[in-house]
Parts: sequence; structure tokens; C-alpha cells
Amino acid sequence: MFLKFKEQIINTIRKVEDKLCKMESLINDTGKQISEVVTAQQALKCDKAHPIPSSKKKKNQQSNAGAEVKVAKKRCKSDSESSEDEDELANKSALQSQQFQKSDQNIQNIVDQQKKIQQNHQETKSLLSSLYNMLSGGPSASSLLGDNDEVFDDSVI
Repeated sequence: MFLKFKEQIINTIRKVEDKLCKMESLINDTGKQISEVVTAQQALKCDKAHPIPSSKKKKNQQSNAGAEVKVAKKRCKSDSESSEDEDELANKSALQSQQFQKSDQNIQNIVDQQKKIQQNHQETKSLLSSLYNMLSGGPSASSLLGDNDEVFDDSVI
């Protein structure tokens, strides 16, 4: 009967090893997702802190033109230029919205993985507790061995 007990210990140790490997994989995935979220959030903060108005871009492109041309363009923007500015703002807003959605999804994935990590951790603790009970002759050991068997006690040697 001791061989059956020993086999149970070995199988439990293997289960613990599998659980630890799964936890390690989840932790690595979570770390990658956290990095992605941090990078995305930093980019959003940078965009908001230092917006580049489209009128500045156009001014820089037209810096060689005369002062009168600049003043005239400021006073009377053509409809196409106004439309381009509005399109650019709409595109930027849509991009920011997509970035926020991706960030939210990444955060949700992180939360889900954290729950898996906690579940695996609890299962690992339970397996280790069972292993400890088997080795120390606790309730798990006696139920595995049966009522008439004894747990090997190395203090007898």
C-alpha cells in the first residue's frame, strides 16, 4: 500500500509543477499586456499634452510665402481647407477613441488573467496542502492508505 501512497505523492508533485508552469505563463502574458497598456496610455497623454494644431502645420509649410498671402489665407480660408481641418480633427478623435477602447480591452484581459492566476494559485496551495498532509500523515494520507495501513515514519529508522 505504501507504493500507492508514494505514487499519489509523485502525481501530486507533477500536478503542482503543471500549475506553477501555467501560473508563470499567465504572469508573463499579463506583464506584456501591462506594458502595452502603459505605452498606449503614455502616447495618449503625450498627444493630449502637446497637440499640433493643423494651422501651425500649414504655416510652417508656407513659411516662404509673403506676409500678405498669409494674412489673406487667415482671413478667408477656402472651404476645402476648412473641410480638411475638420476631417483631420475627426480622424484624430476617432483614433483616440479606438486607442481608449483597445486600452479598456487590454485592462479587461489583464483582470481576467489575474483571476486565472488567483484560481491557479488557490489550486496550487490546495495541492501543496494535500502533499504536506500526505507526507506528515495527516487526514489525506490516512484516507489514501486505508484504515489498517501506517504512514512511513522516518524517525523509526
